[in-house]
Amino acid sequence: MIEYDGIEFTKAHACGNDFLIVDAGQVDGRDLARLSRELCARTTGIGADGVEYLTQTSEREGRIHLYNADGSRGEISGNGTRCVAAWMAYQAGLRVGEGEVEGVVRGDAGAGASGRLGAGGFDGG
Repeated sequence: MIEYDGIEFTKAHACGNDFLIVDAGQVDGRDLARLSRELCARTTGIGADGVEYLTQTSEREGRIHLYNADGSRGEISGNGTRCVAAWMAYQAGLRVGEGEVEGVVRGDAGAGASGRLGAGGFDGG
């Protein structure tokens, strides 16, 4: 985890897109559109394509709210969801080549995806 302006985050990338993963509980009451613009700014912030605000409901389930770099709400991003799933698997102790983890990620409207994340890569360092 890295910290910026008192907010802990992880930066992850998938297929050419990069995302910040932030525990949604850290930013309750904040203007997420503005915060996302500030965090994603490549010259003055961290730099990213978007922020995935994660509310983890169990070790293998969570809800994500995507904000794009311009502060707009995103419906869903396959690459962003992939980043969150890899991060959740890493947090659960799964390492590259050790097998699969099954989990569920849901968006705002209740729509979601479940599946297995196979041996991929996540550099937790």
